[in-house]
Amino acid sequence: MNKTKADKVNVYAYLTPDPLDEDSTVETEWMEWIPGFNAQEDEDGSHPFFRDENIALLKAIELTTVSHFRKSLRNLSVLLTNHLFDHIQIAIDHLGIVCRDTSVASYDYGNSQPEMGKYVMHASRSLVSAYIKAGHDLTKLSPYTAVTWEHEIIHLLDHWEVVKSCVYKSSALAINKFTYYLLSYRNEGLADLFYLLNGRYHEVNSIEAAKTAFDSAVQRVQHKMLEKDMTDDEWNQEIFSEMDCYEAGPWLMLDLLRSFEGCWHERLIDEALLQITKREPLSHLKTLYIIRIALRVKTEDFLDYIMPLVPKYKQTVHAELLDQLVLN
Repeated sequence: MNKTKADKVNVYAYLTPDPLDEDSTVETEWMEWIPGFNAQEDEDGSHPFFRDENIALLKAIELTTVSHFRKSLRNLSVLLTNHLFDHIQIAIDHLGIVCRDTSVASYDYGNSQPEMGKYVMHASRSLVSAYIKAGHDLTKLSPYTAVTWEHEIIHLLDHWEVVKSCVYKSSALAINKFTYYLLSYRNEGLADLFYLLNGRYHEVNSIEAAKTAFDSAVQRVQHKMLEKDMTDDEWNQEIFSEMDCYEAGPWLMLDLLRSFEGCWHERLIDEALLQITKREPLSHLKTLYIIRIALRVKTEDFLDYIMPLVPKYKQTVHAELLDQLVLN
């Protein structure tokens, strides 16, 4: 069998912090979530981590994570052209230090170096747990969990636009943080296209429903901004940690693609919309073709599209701030 570019990429996973590190501060009870983990000391009094069966178990977790990731990489192999790959490392965050409760996995754009072909991913304990419970029966994975790595790999392929949008997040100005919030509908919407184009969605089931959900969400964000000047922590806790862009975002991206590049793709997208609203998956090649087009959408393209949809609320005291928020 001919190897694809995805098969040739060096992918490796490791638990972090490493319980087998001689300076590790990981406690035994922190690893008892792993089915089959033996928390008893070995006969010679060695730490439980160094029992042969536990070492084999931890290695199996790393290999299983790589296996699932590589499957997703193969799924997106057509999109890897013109991207440099040296290696991809997957840090399994089994203590929840990076991957919080709301994060199953993440692409670490800050520590990745696409110019060197070096990329960093994070996997959560909940994701690894799902892999362990599913075993060889992948139907036991939820449909969304099954495409977790497709989502993160699309972020990887979208690296520079992710970086551009995150510049807004790091700003001290509320208007820039709000802009980052809006761009989350592009970034997450693009990454979740693989899920939607496979005929899967939840409550938001059309472009119009997505626009309604977007309008309601932005109202809530704007009102929070008007109530007080939020610190970075408050932005992270009240806004960024509860982003509601995953459901509406993919539909909004498809709406944008209808008029993108001179409406060249309108017929393709209309046909795709007709199919997925019936919960019928597109062919794999057509799915990747649409995602390839979507990867050409820049942050400025998305802001041009989304700003007319931003609700404008006039209150006498806050009129000046609201005028800034809608970027008029």
